[in-house]
Amino acid sequence: MTYHQHICYLIARKMAKSTNEIEEREINELISGDNELAGSLETITRLWNAPGQRNKKETTEAFRLLSERLNLFARN
Repeated sequence: MTYHQHICYLIARKMAKSTNEIEEREINELISGDNELAGSLETITRLWNAPGQRNKKETTEAFRLLSERLNLFARN
């Protein structure tokens, strides 16, 4: 698994609320020094957990931005 795939895996597990303590710590370390990544993850989490009907355009855009940010993050 590449580093980028690992980050995506951790985020998917977080969205599914199935992370263990070690994974949560790793996610927190990844976002603690990166405000843009933290903001993207917060937006996607807020949209994912929103009750009722979701705004598909907003969700799609947030996911696109997060994916773009993860691709940049993985290259560094």
